[in-house]
Amino acid sequence: MPTSKLSQHIAKVELFDHHTHGVWIETPTEEMFTFQMTESDRQPESLEQSMDAQLGFAVRAWCAPILDLPTHVDGRAYFTRRCELGGDEVNRRFLSSAGISVLGVDTGYRGNEIFT
Repeated sequence: MPTSKLSQHIAKVELFDHHTHGVWIETPTEEMFTFQMTESDRQPESLEQSMDAQLGFAVRAWCAPILDLPTHVDGRAYFTRRCELGGDEVNRRFLSSAGISVLGVDTGYRGNEIFT
């Protein structure tokens, strides 16, 4: 299959995220956001510490532009922008940009804090 045909085919493939924790109903507090950046029992001491880890680098690389921010923007500026836009707008932007057609949502973890 020539590259152009393969690229065209891949562009049409719908994605299924088989294990996601959903999206927050509300705009997260700094504490909630920092916790979610690790889902670990060893919590970062600050937002900056969580954003200066591997996941934080990836979030800022891939998600910051969706929020109209430069790639690898400062972690504090990233979080501030999320709050300015609000939960509904952040969810709309991220979900529409993801290209995912179906989500298999794990409602067992903090299920009361996510959209169904």
